[in-house]
Amino acid sequence: MSRNLLRLLCGLGIAGWCMGGSCSIRLGDGDIPLNEADAEIIILQQAGGANASVTAGITDRHGNKVVFGPDQGVSVNGVALSGPDRDGEYTASVPAAAQYVITVAEPTRGVFDTTVHAPADFQITAPAAGATASLSGFEVSWSAAESGVQATVELRQTLLGRGRLKTLGPVPDTGVLAVSADDLRSFQQGADLTVTVTRANDSLAVSGLGSAAVSVQRWAIVAVVPGP
Repeated sequence: MSRNLLRLLCGLGIAGWCMGGSCSIRLGDGDIPLNEADAEIIILQQAGGANASVTAGITDRHGNKVVFGPDQGVSVNGVALSGPDRDGEYTASVPAAAQYVITVAEPTRGVFDTTVHAPADFQITAPAAGATASLSGFEVSWSAAESGVQATVELRQTLLGRGRLKTLGPVPDTGVLAVSADDLRSFQQGADLTVTVTRANDSLAVSGLGSAAVSVQRWAIVAVVPGP
């Protein structure tokens, strides 16, 4: 069989295998050293919660998802990420903690640890759950503000089957954010308004990976009653 014919048959086989969904093409186990991979890692925990969820997208320089080979892996506080799933993500559930150690194991280079800190636990102090929040504007405030942390406020409402969403931020975490009448123009009385505050500590370095963006996020939510 000629070399060109072999290449054609291999190409047709790969194309058929990939039809109908996403595919991950590997020429062998561990072909992508993790120090050449890019990663986006989110560690998300609810304020006061017992566990945190971890999601990670790990790709090569062409954007293809990376499948771990033998002895390769990434773990968070000793819990190995599993995957990738159909969406190309690795996931894990870990006990909530004040800090998280991301461990990258690459047999060609060794084992590397990077520690990232979670924002402090906190509570939304205003508006109180069940209180009336004026559609003319109100302030959202929370405890444990920290330098270097970014805060985002999300407003959500479902009224007559229609969902409404307004995102404010991210902004430096000062512990307070003013919501104006203009921010609230798409919301109405007649259904609860949920206020979610998410505080994030972000990092752009994980040892053992080619590049990485890590966000450790802690969130809290209250439901309020829209008023005039």
